[in-house]
Amino acid sequence: MDKELERYNAVNQAYKLENDNQLLKIEAHQAEIQKLKASNADLESVNLRFRTDLEETVQYIQDFKMLKAGVKLLYQRHCGEPLSSKNVDDDVTREYARQREYLERSVTNLKKKISKDQDLQRYEANRFMAENASLIKEINDLRREVSFFLP
Repeated sequence: MDKELERYNAVNQAYKLENDNQLLKIEAHQAEIQKLKASNADLESVNLRFRTDLEETVQYIQDFKMLKAGVKLLYQRHCGEPLSSKNVDDDVTREYARQREYLERSVTNLKKKISKDQDLQRYEANRFMAENASLIKEINDLRREVSFFLP
């Protein structure tokens, strides 16, 4: 029995070692997948920029000079030197600034709308209170009249 137990322990150790090895391989593959996803996202971004620039250039299909200038610009942007991270950072910064400006305008407009709504609600509440006060006064007057005529 002791020999059998030792044999089982040895087999278990071998399985544990194989399991650890497989886990390390899985982690390595996951890291590789993450790198490939990041690379794919970068390439998708470059592709999208190229397509956008190409769409802008195609607008000048009837004007030869403008088309030529657009194609030169396309070549310089996408075929010349590879995009440096500074150019990408500048694009990201400009887009961030543009979105921030848009959101700030939206916030300003929403604040104005909220202010108008609050003013309208205050006006309505004051109008209702004044109307209620006049109705209460009228009710009290009618009660006085009724109590005057009834002994």
